[in-house]
Amino acid sequence: MGTPLLSILKQHHYLCIKSDQERLLKLCNIFFTPVPHKKVRNLQNGRPEDIDTLRITLPAEIMGQAHFLKAVNGRIVVVKVAVVVVVVVVVVVVVVVVVVVVVVVVVVVVVVVVVVLVVVEVAVRVVVVLVIVEVKVVVLVAVVVEVVVVQILVEVVVVVVVVVGSSSSSSSSSSSSSSSSRSSESKSCSGSSRSSSSSSSRSSIVVVVVVVVVVVLVVMAVMVVIVVVSWTR
Repeated sequence: MGTPLLSILKQHHYLCIKSDQERLLKLCNIFFTPVPHKKVRNLQNGRPEDIDTLRITLPAEIMGQAHFLKAVNGRIVVVKVAVVVVVVVVVVVVVVVVVVVVVVVVVVVVVVVVVVLVVVEVAVRVVVVLVIVEVKVVVLVAVVVEVVVVQILVEVVVVVVVVVGSSSSSSSSSSSSSSSSRSSESKSCSGSSRSSSSSSSRSSIVVVVVVVVVVVLVVMAVMVVIVVVSWTR
């Protein structure tokens, strides 16, 4: 007859062995799946038989085992599907966790880089401000020093003028008192000498005052130049 079921039905007499699970499963597949041929050849008598007749003539014990194994096979398939689903879910969860961890790491790295850049920028700005403030402080100190120096020079000039004026007045008073007790010739000579000394002392005072004023002006000009250059940087 040439049917694919013959290769399975050749093992018909061995199907009674309960430990032969694989052949029972094959028999189970014969009776519980669609069969393209209605008749198969009976190997015992050589005649074709209907598949339903063959099913009836099989021992009930084998049929019961076939039903049982079919149910067990179905359960095994369900368990396998469940295991596959669990494995897939676990793999998906692991992949999601890895992606989340990578994203978090990238975000943390970006945040750290941004914070470092901001800190560096702020530090540079602070340094620049400190340098500017330091320059302004130096300029302020220079101005204060200039004012103090000018004040000291003015006070020195005033003291010199007062001292020279008092010495000249004392010399003139002493010359006048001595001239009254002496003779007229000596008075005229001493008067001329005192007048020349007083004129020389006055000229020296004028020279000192002029020198001091020139020095003060030069110092002030230098300080002004320093201030202008420092503020224009």
